[in-house]
Amino acid sequence: MKIVSNIQPENVRKIQELIGKKSYKDINEFVRIAVENQLSLELSETNQFNARLSSSSLTSDISSIIEKLRIDNSNSLIVEMSEPEYKDIKPSAVIEEKDIWIWGQINKILPVKFNTRYLFNLLKDGKESIDLGEFYRKASELGRDFGIAMLHLDKQNNRKRDERFSTGFPIGEEKSKSFARFCSQFIGFRRTDEILSGALFILKLANLKLENKKLHIGITKSGLQFAKIRNPLFDENLTDKNLSEEEINFYLNHIIQKVPGEATTFYLILNLINKEVREGYDLNIKIKNIVPSTWTDDFINTQRVGAISRLYELGLITKSKTGKFVNFDMSDRGREYLEKLKQDKVKYANNT
Repeated sequence: MKIVSNIQPENVRKIQELIGKKSYKDINEFVRIAVENQLSLELSETNQFNARLSSSSLTSDISSIIEKLRIDNSNSLIVEMSEPEYKDIKPSAVIEEKDIWIWGQINKILPVKFNTRYLFNLLKDGKESIDLGEFYRKASELGRDFGIAMLHLDKQNNRKRDERFSTGFPIGEEKSKSFARFCSQFIGFRRTDEILSGALFILKLANLKLENKKLHIGITKSGLQFAKIRNPLFDENLTDKNLSEEEINFYLNHIIQKVPGEATTFYLILNLINKEVREGYDLNIKIKNIVPSTWTDDFINTQRVGAISRLYELGLITKSKTGKFVNFDMSDRGREYLEKLKQDKVKYANNT
């Protein structure tokens, strides 16, 4: 797609100077990187909210927020709900479950953990499920308070955008839009064609049922296991990491066993990085040769960016900058996990 734009002569001169210094290969590369950087900035709710954040923004004391998330060691009765079947989450264009990529905007695991734990805590009185609308409301409100608290920690620790604990939580200035995004992406919903979408359902940590003509959400066996694992922020009063080793190991084993689409995605990208394909644009080109032809370049980029973010949070890849470019590399854990995926002989995408 070609777009014609007028650029001030002074800016053209500066761009040409940068190209002359070999900072960029040509003007096309400069424009592409500038556009990607601006889109990342505009789409980051954290950045939008930072400018107006003050110490008075916390709506609840952090201890009262954490108390609602802390694991209860009492012998609570939890009634598990059956997990979604493939037919419940299968988009019409997808043939095999291994081809279901998690939506790229679901770019962090911590909000998934948050919602799984909070659902678990709300069901401790023995109920199998609660009204979905009620859970949306409660999870969004608590998620906003928690996210703002995490944003303060992010600022105090000078965390870079990819490392922020507040990412994914509903902390945007437009509360209703922020809540809607958080619920649709990090909880989930039933589409008009009755297919389930969203993190908790695609990951098979929760399910929906119709009760008295209203949708209710309940936790699955896998969701119960994930919810019970202690979290550094919720249970240990630690602020230097957002997921425990046990949580990371659970997720990585869980997707092999239950979520082949996520395992396929991780295999594909890790395998490409292992083959020296380490820059985002180059990864997009390789991925385009593998995914369905109906995927646009923008969609491929969204999916790749989201998967990279999840891989980074789970410690499977590292990042470094060479000039203006971000390069990805394998961590030791990433290499081990790639070997595990190969050894498990799951059917992954071809041509990698």
